[in-house]
Amino acid sequence: MTEQVVLSLLNGYENQGHVVYTDNFYTSPNLCVMLQNKNIGSCGTVKSNRKYMPQQLNPNNLKLKKNDDPVFMRTDDLVACTWQDTKRVMLLSTVHNNLTMAKEVRSKNSETGKCIIEKPVMANDYNKFMADVDLLDQQLGTYCYPHKS
Repeated sequence: MTEQVVLSLLNGYENQGHVVYTDNFYTSPNLCVMLQNKNIGSCGTVKSNRKYMPQQLNPNNLKLKKNDDPVFMRTDDLVACTWQDTKRVMLLSTVHNNLTMAKEVRSKNSETGKCIIEKPVMANDYNKFMADVDLLDQQLGTYCYPHKS
């Protein structure tokens, strides 16, 4: 059902090289492949129990600690990534690869109070393009109106 919502919203945008970013409610391997067949790139967070997700990346099968390097798996042009940030993050993308970037974060265990971690580029791009959507959701949650205005 959620795949059909995304596909209907993107009807008419085929073969134009657009990239769509989705949250874990919509993202699935099937959706990514269907969008790629329409020449629409996709990237988004994904739930680990989605159909056709690699079981090797499941939190029960892959134990990660904070500051561990991200783990990537690839099938054709579809890249799956799992990474331990504050909590476990799983991503799917048809427009990214397994590149990471160095990011400085606060750390209680370091003498300087900071440490360098490897962050997936796809996670950085996802955060960049979804920031306003997440901010709107956060702001809407603080106001209890019976309808949107």
